Amino acid sequence: MTWNKGFLGTSAYLFRVLAGALFSFSGYAHLQNPYLLLDHVLAYQVLNGSPALWLAIWMPFGELALACLLFSKMPNRTVAVATFCLLTAFLFAQVTAIARGLEIDCGCFGGVVQRQVGIGSILFLTVLLSGCFMLWCCRTLAAKNPKARESITAS
Repeated sequence: MTWNKGFLGTSAYLFRVLAGALFSFSGYAHLQNPYLLLDHVLAYQVLNGSPALWLAIWMPFGELALACLLFSKMPNRTVAVATFCLLTAFLFAQVTAIARGLEIDCGCFGGVVQRQVGIGSILFLTVLLSGCFMLWCCRTLAAKNPKARESITAS
């Protein structure tokens, strides 16, 4: 299989910019209304009390830090692992909410965007997780293809 010179590098760059923008927006929206974020965390019925409060306090800063990583020149695999961990936690919470029959707002973007937990939010997270997989694998693909290696090291 042959790759265009900049295909992998461009794909990785686009994912990092788009995911960074999403996490920036989400972190900023959560900082605007931390009490609403706490309500969303409690609605999932996974955490309660002090752990839910701590998660609601620190999650916006984690999202903003992840956005900074995505926008930075950190290696793709490092960023992929950090993004994968956060997205997997979100996916786990949403799948368990669906399995328990909870009809709640996903809380992804604070009060700015209201979206029910369901197939749409699961697909959204799955697409983002596939981007993490692409970031993780692009070094491996580049090692097998000298032309691709050049485009990856530029990203």
